[in-house]
Amino acid sequence: MKKILLIILFNLAFKAHADTDLKEYYLQKIIDPNKAITIYNDVHRFSKEFNIDERLITAIIQTESNFSSNAASKKGAIGLMQLMPGTAELLNINAADPTENVYGGIKYFSLLLKKNNNDIPLTLAAYNAGMGNVTKYDSIPPFAETQNYINQVLNIYQELSNTAADSFYSNEFANTNFEWENNTNEIENTK
Repeated sequence: MKKILLIILFNLAFKAHADTDLKEYYLQKIIDPNKAITIYNDVHRFSKEFNIDERLITAIIQTESNFSSNAASKKGAIGLMQLMPGTAELLNINAADPTENVYGGIKYFSLLLKKNNNDIPLTLAAYNAGMGNVTKYDSIPPFAETQNYINQVLNIYQELSNTAADSFYSNEFANTNFEWENNTNEIENTK
């Protein structure tokens, strides 16, 4: 009985440490602490909803926008997760809103992950270069930008996985008031 109680206490302490590490990472990367906590909470909540490791989403956000909700690419992608306007429209979100951008980016990544049989590098290629290019080459496209992107995301993900304990999700955000339209069949080659 004492051994079980000790294990439970260890797991609770371990969970608190794991959550704090990633939250602290956001606080280090984003100057405004309120914004950092909001973005961390959005990543935490939506990663849980779509069953994707929040450290992977954090690595994508760092690579895509370096945690800037105002980031914009030359090709027109905007926000933390650098969503193209067409993708945002199909997901029925406002990509300029940080919470909707994180939600849409994670949902889009989740859809791509399913299309690519949970192959993370291939999914990252589709997120960066478009699913059309992944289909065209039947693998990771031979674009230096895409290959560098995949390496950068995976290196950050590895770093976060090595420094932070496994993340356990809480029920803190189990009930959300978000009602997003389901346009998943229309999302194909929008990025």
